[in-house]
Amino acid sequence: MAATDTDWQISPRYSKSKWDTGKLDVIDVFEDQIRGWLLEFAKDLASQKHGGLATLMVCCSLLERLESTEQQASSKNQSNDFFAAHATKVFQISESEAKDLCNALQNGLYHEALIRRGLDLDSNAQRALTVESVEGQPKPIIVINPQKFVGKLEEHFAGWIATTRKDQDRLNYLESLLPEQQTPSQTVTPQPSYVRLGTSTRNE
Repeated sequence: MAATDTDWQISPRYSKSKWDTGKLDVIDVFEDQIRGWLLEFAKDLASQKHGGLATLMVCCSLLERLESTEQQASSKNQSNDFFAAHATKVFQISESEAKDLCNALQNGLYHEALIRRGLDLDSNAQRALTVESVEGQPKPIIVINPQKFVGKLEEHFAGWIATTRKDQDRLNYLESLLPEQQTPSQTVTPQPSYVRLGTSTRNE
């Protein structure tokens, strides 16, 4: 079905009119949303000399979103808990370390536009994330290599997608977050959480 002037993007590759045909799988749409709207841009930023903070700003919220889908629940009023719970799965860190990561990374970036004390970015670090003890400091320092961090998230996301394809509860939850499918005779009212055709810089 061709896109119309009342159509909009529900992901970079898929339009609302395509979704309305009933021929798309919700997991393909979600994968395209995360890859096309987040991870691809994060990788571009990570390759730039001073792109580390912007890289993490773009992609770190994915941890909270994936945990929300696994629990089939909104993260409202439990954002930190969801972020920390999924961080332990991706980076094999303790719950306490994951909470410190959430405070310094996600809360720092989204509330203060910068990371908080206790978190360092190092493009030469060997791993995506390490926890290092520092002499004289009461708490360890978390060190992130932004480029490897994105790579680790992308690797985790690929496995997560494969698992979710076989989990009907997760699929039902993802579908509940997409616009309702409408027949051509129904009035189409664009929802603000998606992108009108022609206004996105990444509609290809």
